[in-house]
Amino acid sequence: MNLSQTPFEKFSADCQEAGLEPALGNLADYLIEQARFHELFEVRKLQLRQRIGLPIEKWQAIDELAPEKGQALESGLLEICRDVGARFMQIGQVMNGWQYLEPVGDRPAVAALLKEVEPTDENVEELIQISVGQGIQPEMGFQLVLDRFGTCSSITTYESQLAMQPLEVRRGPAGQLVEHLYHELVGRIQQAISEVEGEVPANCGLTDLMTERDWLFEGLNHHIDTTHLASTLRIAKILDEPALIGKAIELAEYGKRLHEDFHYQGQTPFEAIYADTLEFLQALNGQDAEPAISRLAAVAAAQSETGNLDAAVWYVYLLDRLEMGVEATQVYLDLVHVQQAEGMISEDICPNLTTLASKYGCYEIAQKRLLEQGDLLSYATITAIERQSL
Repeated sequence: MNLSQTPFEKFSADCQEAGLEPALGNLADYLIEQARFHELFEVRKLQLRQRIGLPIEKWQAIDELAPEKGQALESGLLEICRDVGARFMQIGQVMNGWQYLEPVGDRPAVAALLKEVEPTDENVEELIQISVGQGIQPEMGFQLVLDRFGTCSSITTYESQLAMQPLEVRRGPAGQLVEHLYHELVGRIQQAISEVEGEVPANCGLTDLMTERDWLFEGLNHHIDTTHLASTLRIAKILDEPALIGKAIELAEYGKRLHEDFHYQGQTPFEAIYADTLEFLQALNGQDAEPAISRLAAVAAAQSETGNLDAAVWYVYLLDRLEMGVEATQVYLDLVHVQQAEGMISEDICPNLTTLASKYGCYEIAQKRLLEQGDLLSYATITAIERQSL
């Protein structure tokens, strides 16, 4: 652009000398140079209408246009959204970028763009909101919460933005939280040992640090916020990596040794937050599973009379994790499926009937029980899944 020309004069001159389409192209280039991307979006729409032969002054709805014109307009608008959204992301304006990228529906592309955004004081909360709240880059966003805002905010973020996400979304952040708290606790205990013994054992895990050091737990001694410990253990029950479950087991063993004042009342079926969670985690990690199975079976059966299904879904979850497919299917049919419409489920963690039946091939078991229950729709669904699998 001639330095003596304003953008207005430049656009008018381009229109007269080269025509509307080149003039709009030059205007778009200018707006890109100035990072004026909201305006770029509008100019791109003008370019699109000019290119596909639609009048600029009359903005009909897509369904009012001829099919080929409507399809061209719709696909063109999505490409414009993709382009403008990416440009905003590239300059760190996350929420502006999401405004345009959300309608496109290409979550993998958004995930890739988010990974390239440099976190700053100005955009970190937006990064977290989109990464975690929308479930697009949950582990990246959750790590930002841990690094920038600490354990307390991380637990709050998990419970408010991740708790109802699918298990595969929640498991990564749950593991990050366990790792974070574990290393924080190990560091605090190393410091306590150094102050008393003058030397810190090298390369020791939490269990080794606690061994033969009962003095660590004398009186009301504790080395970490115990409410954070209890919350982390409540979340840790969905972990599926043995190494992470092992660290959660060590955290539960630490909590179990604390003064009873720090043994908070947990949620059913884990009222004894440390002991019950420890038993459950040990079962998940291939240690003696019978105590956890027996206790959950008893609590689930007792609760079934009240319509509370929390223990039942954890019972099914554990049986499934232990690959006890027939038992998991039977328990689901007897304690969960028949009451699910009226029951109170606060934990969305166990697989449903169709998943269990197809995963373990328990079609006959399911069909027989559904016939007894008079559930025609579920019977037809299970039978259809069985027929498709043949």
